Amino acid sequence: MINEFEQAQQMYDKHAQKFLKERYKHSREVRERIKSVYKPLSPVENKKILNIGCGDGSECVLFAENGAEVVGIDCSNELIKTAKSKYSELGIEFFVMDYEQTSFADNTFDGIVSVMSIMYKENLNKVLLELKRILKPEGTMVILVPHPVQKMIKYSNFDYFASGLHYETHEGVERFNYYRTIEEYYQEFRQAGFIVNQLLEPKPVFEKPPEVVIVHVSELFPHELIFVLNN
Repeated sequence: MINEFEQAQQMYDKHAQKFLKERYKHSREVRERIKSVYKPLSPVENKKILNIGCGDGSECVLFAENGAEVVGIDCSNELIKTAKSKYSELGIEFFVMDYEQTSFADNTFDGIVSVMSIMYKENLNKVLLELKRILKPEGTMVILVPHPVQKMIKYSNFDYFASGLHYETHEGVERFNYYRTIEEYYQEFRQAGFIVNQLLEPKPVFEKPPEVVIVHVSELFPHELIFVLNN
């Protein structure tokens, strides 16, 4: 039976070019997202930072340009190939690796960043314990996930409590996610031994400002949820 890592790998390898076009199309949103996960870890100079689910590597650049030693891992062979070709010259290392079972030594990283990636795992506790193992005792982890309210409105027929495995089609690609409520995320983090230091709900940023609110209902609810965790 195919596991979650292999399922995500097949999906992102098959649709890598579509994924890259989507990031370019929403480049302003992506930049704001990267800034929002960078800020809780700054200053990053001389810190070792791991980006899990790094995609094409663009999420790693701001950290590297500000003096961090950066490692990016992702499930997709195609996206890691792109990341290496574009950003290896910045000294960033990229690997195809499952963040549920990494090859890093204990206490390797000062900071870990996860942007839109941990939703692909059912056993979040196992993931968090692995990330806790490779994070230094005083380290910080910043996790950005789709806001559960957004998922509820767009894909769950307004059922906020519809936790568990869901399939959704976005930009013509069927994806799978494990939905969790804010409370469920909080309980998972506490159970794994993390301190929840901050919870952030950034206001949505669009490529073009909406002119008619009624047409752009998505401006009225948060699209992302950010947790800042301390080891």
